[in-house]
Amino acid sequence: MSKEIELKAHVNDYKKLLNLLKSDLFIEYEGFCKKFDVYFFNPILNNSFRVREQISNNTKSIKKTIYTVKEKIINQGIEQNNEYEVE
Repeated sequence: MSKEIELKAHVNDYKKLLNLLKSDLFIEYEGFCKKFDVYFFNPILNNSFRVREQISNNTKSIKKTIYTVKEKIINQGIEQNNEYEVE
């Protein structure tokens, strides 16, 4: 099983950040990914799940729908999510 580590940041000025990244000689633009999420809660299983429509153009235009169930754990102040996904 593979592991994915994700680093997130809160950005106040999106356009300023994009311009800064575009001006960096060591960074190359690869494409975009737009996501539309709908969240549900199942009270019988006491579990939440998400249905995501994702459109990206990294190499070619790709559209897919992903069903995700997430187990969320907070360990020493660090959020750890175990996700189970089906396309």
